[in-house]
Amino acid sequence: MLDVLRYGIIDYGVGFKLAFFKPASSLNPDTLALYEQNILTVTRQVHYSANHENSLDLLLSINGLPVATVELKNQFTGQNVEKAKHQYVQDRDKRDLLFQFKRRSLVHFAVDPDEV
Repeated sequence: MLDVLRYGIIDYGVGFKLAFFKPASSLNPDTLALYEQNILTVTRQVHYSANHENSLDLLLSINGLPVATVELKNQFTGQNVEKAKHQYVQDRDKRDLLFQFKRRSLVHFAVDPDEV
């Protein structure tokens, strides 16, 4: 996925880039302008499958491409990072597109106020 973000993809003979990384210098204003056009989106409570009602707490996307998922826990609900890890391992179906290796999200975070 990182290669896709960095180099773009070719579909039906047409190449396109999905995201632009910050250039090492500002010598080329065009590449800097492309980088500044990236759109980071944070979406909360994402229902990721039509087959069930499961949802994620947060989804981080760049230019519409899902990059990271986040399960948030806190002590007020009696849950911690271990519960979030358990959710990813036991409650998430690896066949759901969002969790398929090299198909969607690059990384999944389990988070509480004390641990990530």
